Amino acid sequence: MNIKNLLPLLVLVSTLANAQDLKVFRLNTPSINIDGKECKVGDSFNKASKITWSDAKQVVIAKDSSGKLLRMSSAAAEGKSGYSVEKLLGLQRTYKHLSSRTVEDEVDVSGEYILDEEVLIPTGMDTEDEFKIELLYTDGDEPKCYTPTITSDKAHVVVDNNLYMGKEPKTIKVKMMCYPKDDEAFCISDDILVIPLEEAL
Repeated sequence: MNIKNLLPLLVLVSTLANAQDLKVFRLNTPSINIDGKECKVGDSFNKASKITWSDAKQVVIAKDSSGKLLRMSSAAAEGKSGYSVEKLLGLQRTYKHLSSRTVEDEVDVSGEYILDEEVLIPTGMDTEDEFKIELLYTDGDEPKCYTPTITSDKAHVVVDNNLYMGKEPKTIKVKMMCYPKDDEAFCISDDILVIPLEEAL
């Protein structure tokens, strides 16, 4: 077959592969109806797919091509079926974007982050800056401070189970503080929820 005839086919295969950019990662029911099909863990779909809920407490956690976990629930949709995945993701908690003079305006750091073994949380910072990040939270009446690893491109911090300092993982609300090398410390966001995978379902 002529290579010129193969090109449209290769483009089509690539497009289809990229379109199915989500996979069912966890369910709290045996299956979930996506685009009229009963899907189970490992099945693929995309953000244009539509979900039909089977009960009021149904939850699906999907994993995108970058490894990020995305939670969708019947409760967030108020039990309404037929919404696209993209719309369902928008129905999850809405957050006020807390910005500062050095946080990039287009990066919304606040939100829910599902922690499996680790999770990446954006810093929203200019990658030319030198800075340290700390996550602050309260365990009962005891203040806690966790210093996550910053990725080499400075765009994210890597949060793992060390956040819990040896205690049982639970959903916690953390404040992300930034300590620039040559400036005063400031809060990037005080509305970040870290949710263990087991509690996300």
